[in-house]
Order: sequence, then structure tokens, then C-alpha cells
Amino acid sequence: MDRFLEKDLAVKILSVLLAIVLWFQVTSDESATPRRVFERVGVQVVGLDPALALVDAGQRPAVRVTVQGSQLSLNRVRAEDVRAQVNLAAAQPGTALYRVEVTVPKGVNITDVAPSTLTLAVEPRTARQVPIQVRTVGEVTSDYVVGQPVTKETQATVTGPKSRVDAVGYVVGLADVKGVTEDARRTVHLTAVSPDGKEIGGLVLAPESIEVTVPVNKLPPGAILTVNVRTSGQVAAGYRVAGVKVLPAQVRLRATPDQLKGIISVDTAVIDLAGATGAIVREVDLAVPAGTYVVQPARVAVTIDVAPDLLTRRLPNLPVRVRNLPDDKKATLAPSVVTAVISGPRAQVEKLGADDVVLFVDAANLGAGTQQLLVQAELPAGVQFVGAEPRTIQVEVH
Repeated sequence: MDRFLEKDLAVKILSVLLAIVLWFQVTSDESATPRRVFERVGVQVVGLDPALALVDAGQRPAVRVTVQGSQLSLNRVRAEDVRAQVNLAAAQPGTALYRVEVTVPKGVNITDVAPSTLTLAVEPRTARQVPIQVRTVGEVTSDYVVGQPVTKETQATVTGPKSRVDAVGYVVGLADVKGVTEDARRTVHLTAVSPDGKEIGGLVLAPESIEVTVPVNKLPPGAILTVNVRTSGQVAAGYRVAGVKVLPAQVRLRATPDQLKGIISVDTAVIDLAGATGAIVREVDLAVPAGTYVVQPARVAVTIDVAPDLLTRRLPNLPVRVRNLPDDKKATLAPSVVTAVISGPRAQVEKLGADDVVLFVDAANLGAGTQQLLVQAELPAGVQFVGAEPRTIQVEVH
């Protein structure tokens, strides 16, 4: 009996050891099984009620899928064989989390999907008509002018999530006319944009593109004319317009000889000078005279210099004083009166009287005898002494 029990115990111990070895072998084999990673597997959205729309339908989500299997099986799997989808059959308007379902060919197993869920926003699907705008891009040569694009289509229908449809201001198409010399016919792709011109994606447009004709007309030779700067308003009190510069100073006005009769210049748009105390720099449009075609260039750079309004004034018969003469000396001046020439802001200079201008010669360090000394002046702040007439006078010290 004891031998039987001992034999049974040995069998049991051996079974346990074999199980442990087998487990290690299985787990070791599993970890050694080849794997393959498929990056950016596009996720297809299915089952969505036609009355609803995915807000970010234009941005197809993607996941990373890892599969495991024999090397032979993995080698047979193509990227298009790995499919991912989100089923929105039960979706309601709003934002929710949805599970990503992945299918792979037989012979391989899915070990990981990242991310395994996606946050998606769903809104009611709506549609409305918006105006079509066609614009030209590119430049024709200077001898041609582009007219207004012509198309039979004036409106397009935009369909998609309500918030995006509501944000659309119009749809725009761009017709390239670079270098053309005759009427251009173009197939123009349409894009939905907000009222301020920002593109709005994730929408269906009908039509997606339109046929456009862009008139291109040859211009007459015209003539080179001077630019006339038009202004309004007054600069600040005490200031004046010191100069006006225009670049370019001349432009070409495209018109027939009959249309050019009596036209000697091309005006700028009006530039307001009201209250200016410094230079005004503007890039302004040119006004095309009635009945003519176009001005080239259509804009010019204008600089209007605004400076203080200065006045130069002569004050005659002003007495000249002697300064720094020693107490024991006397001086005789010839002449003793001169004309002072001063300059400064007009409003200030006009108010100055003879008592406001002090003229003098400096007799410091002079000995007895006759000298020619420069006439100097003391003036109110802001006023400059241009000089005296005569500039020097004879001073006899005795």
C-alpha cells in the first residue's frame, strides 16, 4: 500500500513538472510569434442615418493595427486587407465615443488597435443655396485688360453638417488668366468659404465646378500723363505743406485719342490732411477719367511733407548794446542801430516787437582801440537769429 502511494505521488509530481514546462514552452512560442504593424489604417464610417452628417467627414480618421501569425501568413496580408470601421447606426446628434471594429484575413490575429475608440461629432444634415463668385488670378500683359468673368451658374447648393453649412457665405472659383491675350474659357473648381473668405471643408457642393468665360481685351496705346495729388482738409495750425512726392510721377492712361482730348493729368484719390503735424505717406488709387479704359499702374505712392510754418522777418533800427565792458572803459558803436533778421514759427514771429529782440556785442577782454565785433542776439525760445545787417559793427573802446 505504501509503495502504491509513493508511486502515485511521483506520478503527480512529474505531471506538475511537465505542465510547467509545457506552459513555458507555449508562452515562449507565443511571444516569439511574428507580428506586423499597419500604420494609419483608414476608418470607414458606416450605418449613419442619411438625415445626419459627420462634422469632420472631410478628415478621415485612421488607427494603427497590430496583427500576429506565422511569417507566411503575415507576408500574404496586404494593407488593403486590413479594414477598420465605425458603425454609427445608433448615432444621435451630438458628440460621442464609438468603438473601432477591425477585420483581418484568416490566418492572422489582431493583437492591438490604437486608438480602439474614436470621438465623433454628428449633426443634422442640411442644405442651402449660396451665391457663386468667380475671381481671376494671374496677370495679363500691360497691353491687355481682363473683364468680368461670365458664367451661367450664379448659385451653388452646399450640403453637410448644419453648423458648417450655416457658416458658408458664398462659394468661390478661381480662373487663371496669366499671360492670356484673348478670351479665356476655364473649368473652375468651386470652394465653400465663410463671409471673410476662409475655406470651409467637409461639405458637398453642387455643382462642384463650373464653366467660365473671362473676356480679355486689347488696350489702345494711350498716353503718359502726370499724376495730380488731390487733398482735403487743413494741416494743424502753425504747420504747412512743405512738399509733395509721387512715385511714379507719371502713369499711362489707356484711351483713344478722342477720349484723351482735354485730359492733362490723372488724379489720385483724395488724401485727408486735417490736423497733420508730420509727413503723410499713403498708397492710393488713381481715379480713371470717365470714358477711358484703365490707368497703369492703378496705384501710386504719395508722400506729403508737413513742416512747421516758418516766417523770416526783418526788424529795422534795433539798438545794439555792449556787454562785458570794464567799468572804467567806454565804447562808441558805429553804427549803433542795425536791422535784425529772425526766423521761426509764423504765429510766434508775427507777434514779436522790438523789445523782444536784444542785440549786443561782447566787449570782454578788449583793450583800448577800435575793433570789428559780430552782432549777437537774445531771442525767445523757438525763434532763430538769422543775422544782422550789417553783421559786424565798429566798436571803439576808450
